[in-house]
Amino acid sequence: MRAVLLSLLSFALAAQDRPELFAPGVVSTGLYERDLALSPDGREAFFSIMGGFSVIAFTRFEQGRWTAPRVAPFSGGPVFNAAISPDERMLVFCAARRPGSLGPSDHWISFRTPDGAWSEPRNLGAPFNGPGQQALAPSFSADGRTFFFATTRRTLAQPGPRTYADIQRERGLPGNGNGDVWRVDAKVLEAFAPQR
Repeated sequence: MRAVLLSLLSFALAAQDRPELFAPGVVSTGLYERDLALSPDGREAFFSIMGGFSVIAFTRFEQGRWTAPRVAPFSGGPVFNAAISPDERMLVFCAARRPGSLGPSDHWISFRTPDGAWSEPRNLGAPFNGPGQQALAPSFSADGRTFFFATTRRTLAQPGPRTYADIQRERGLPGNGNGDVWRVDAKVLEAFAPQR
């Protein structure tokens, strides 16, 4: 079934010769929407609505159309960049200035409960987040085994005072604090699941 849906989606996208708005009036409105994350079956969409107070909203494709969007229950504080796992059990997102944050924005996780709701979100903590680090762009591999995330974590050693030439040289190196993509076995996220 999943392979059929993906084939149909690929065919439909290949048939388009120019970009079209996605879900006009639902996802694509006059607001600032971004960071779309689709469930693997393409029937549930999470997206960010940015502005004075950023939220993650979601909509479902039912009876041939997208439902009216609703604000996700874990959307307290400025939140953005949702990523849903292929098995649709985990949703990782970024949040700024939320109580319990370690940096300016952190990665948080929520688990789908047996009744379809989302659990109370938990901060992923170190090493995913840290003081002075920006959390960005969580995602999962197609098979769900690998979790990817971006952060402004600095891993380059800073021995003693640096010259301007040192700073310029570091600009092209990974771990310089400008942002890198990291990966980890997605099994580590299970430690954050609510206890039953």
